[in-house]
Amino acid sequence: MVNFAPGNVMAECKSVEMHHTSVEKAGPGDSVGFSVRNVNLRDLRRGYVAGNVKDDPPRQAESFTAKVIICKVMPHSLKNETHCL
Repeated sequence: MVNFAPGNVMAECKSVEMHHTSVEKAGPGDSVGFSVRNVNLRDLRRGYVAGNVKDDPPRQAESFTAKVIICKVMPHSLKNETHCL
Protein backbone atom coordinates (compact mmCIF):
# COMPACT_ATOMS: atom_id res chain seq x y z
CA MET A 1 0.00 0.00 0.00
CA VAL A 2 1.08 3.55 -0.79
CA ASN A 3 0.20 6.68 1.17
CA PHE A 4 0.14 10.08 -0.57
CA ALA A 5 0.68 13.08 1.69
CA PRO A 6 -0.44 15.68 2.63
CA GLY A 7 -3.85 14.40 1.46
CA ASN A 8 -3.54 11.06 3.31
CA VAL A 9 -4.73 9.22 0.18
CA MET A 10 -4.21 5.44 0.22
CA ALA A 11 -3.70 3.31 -2.92
CA GLU A 12 -2.44 -0.12 -3.95
CA CYS A 13 0.90 -0.08 -5.79
CA LYS A 14 0.94 -2.49 -8.73
CA SER A 15 4.49 -1.84 -10.01
CA VAL A 16 7.53 0.46 -9.68
CA GLU A 17 9.85 1.29 -12.61
CA MET A 18 13.13 3.16 -12.87
CA HIS A 19 14.35 3.95 -16.41
CA HIS A 20 11.83 1.45 -17.89
CA THR A 21 13.12 -1.36 -15.65
CA SER A 22 11.03 -2.94 -12.90
CA VAL A 23 12.48 -2.49 -9.39
CA GLU A 24 11.42 -3.84 -6.01
CA LYS A 25 11.84 -0.51 -4.18
CA ALA A 26 13.11 3.04 -4.59
CA GLY A 27 14.97 5.30 -2.20
CA PRO A 28 15.17 9.03 -1.53
CA GLY A 29 16.17 10.96 -4.66
CA ASP A 30 15.31 8.15 -7.09
CA SER A 31 13.24 9.18 -10.11
CA VAL A 32 10.62 6.48 -10.58
CA GLY A 33 7.26 5.84 -12.11
CA PHE A 34 4.69 3.61 -10.50
CA SER A 35 1.26 2.25 -11.24
CA VAL A 36 -1.37 2.51 -8.52
CA ARG A 37 -5.00 1.51 -8.32
CA ASN A 38 -7.99 2.24 -6.09
CA VAL A 39 -7.31 6.00 -6.23
CA ASN A 40 -8.98 8.77 -8.21
CA LEU A 41 -6.68 11.07 -10.17
CA ARG A 42 -8.60 14.07 -8.80
CA ASP A 43 -7.56 13.08 -5.27
CA LEU A 44 -3.86 13.63 -6.06
CA ARG A 45 -2.22 17.04 -6.47
CA ARG A 46 1.14 18.23 -7.76
CA GLY A 47 3.71 18.13 -4.99
CA TYR A 48 2.23 15.21 -3.06
CA VAL A 49 4.75 12.76 -1.61
CA ALA A 50 4.30 9.00 -1.86
CA GLY A 51 5.52 6.54 0.74
CA ASN A 52 5.15 2.98 1.93
CA VAL A 53 2.37 2.63 4.51
CA LYS A 54 4.25 -0.07 6.46
CA ASP A 55 7.65 1.64 6.52
CA ASP A 56 7.48 5.20 7.93
CA PRO A 57 4.74 6.77 5.73
CA PRO A 58 5.11 10.45 4.75
CA ARG A 59 3.66 13.02 7.10
CA GLN A 60 3.45 16.78 7.35
CA ALA A 61 6.49 18.61 8.75
CA GLU A 62 6.04 21.35 11.33
CA SER A 63 8.95 23.27 9.79
CA PHE A 64 12.02 22.80 7.61
CA THR A 65 15.11 24.71 6.50
CA ALA A 66 15.91 25.01 2.79
CA LYS A 67 18.97 26.20 0.88
CA VAL A 68 18.07 28.07 -2.33
CA ILE A 69 20.65 28.77 -5.03
CA ILE A 70 19.78 31.15 -7.87
CA CYS A 71 21.97 30.28 -10.86
CA LYS A 72 20.83 32.76 -13.47
CA VAL A 73 18.19 35.45 -13.41
CA MET A 74 16.76 36.81 -16.64
CA PRO A 75 14.27 39.69 -16.30
CA HIS A 76 11.85 38.19 -18.82
CA SER A 77 11.87 34.79 -17.07
CA LEU A 78 10.90 35.98 -13.59
CA LYS A 79 7.18 35.93 -14.37
CA ASN A 80 6.44 32.26 -15.04
CA GLU A 81 9.60 30.20 -15.39
CA THR A 82 12.20 28.71 -13.09
CA HIS A 83 15.58 27.91 -14.65
CA CYS A 84 17.43 26.64 -11.61
CA LEU A 85 16.47 25.71 -8.08
